[in-house]
Amino acid sequence: MDEMQRPIGVFDSGVGGLTVLKSLSDKYKCIDYIYIGDNKYCPYGDKTKEELLNYAKRIVNYFIEKGISIIVIACNTSCFQTLDELKQIYKNITFIGVIDSTIDVFLKSKKNNVLVIRTSATIKSNIYESKIKKKKRMEQKEWTTQKRRKRPRTVGIRASTRSRRTTPPPAPAVPETPEIKLPPRGTTGPVHISKLLEPLQQ
Repeated sequence: MDEMQRPIGVFDSGVGGLTVLKSLSDKYKCIDYIYIGDNKYCPYGDKTKEELLNYAKRIVNYFIEKGISIIVIACNTSCFQTLDELKQIYKNITFIGVIDSTIDVFLKSKKNNVLVIRTSATIKSNIYESKIKKKKRMEQKEWTTQKRRKRPRTVGIRASTRSRRTTPPPAPAVPETPEIKLPPRGTTGPVHISKLLEPLQQ
């Protein structure tokens, strides 16, 4: 049987989870639901973790017998006390906790004040406060990461000072001045100018 054709199980310690059941049935009208309100052991607020896990396992086993593979824990106390353990025990079952779902709706609503009716055990656990802070930190981190990815990257090509310098053209060769030999010192008599210019005329 396809998973979406199977009924979905919803349980709470009493009748409070009926509000969750109504929201589900209003949104997913084509799905059948099985609801369990554990009035026998209600309230859950004063029960130990071990007791709550035993109650939850008994209910989950009943749901499995009915062919259910998706279970909604509509109880705050059972959710924060047993959800992680149930996921480890029943690996083929999809568990949905009301706490995370409520926090997601709260954060999306952008409201500052929301009333949550909780047992004394849930209040003492500060589970809502800690999870809200954690999710906000994750959202802030994700927003910062996305902002860095969207930031345009400019790659400047700056020529180095050395590369911009042009090598000056070589200076024109200066012709070598021929040596003019003067008559030895002590020579007497006139010397013709043509004799002095002979090296320049070569």
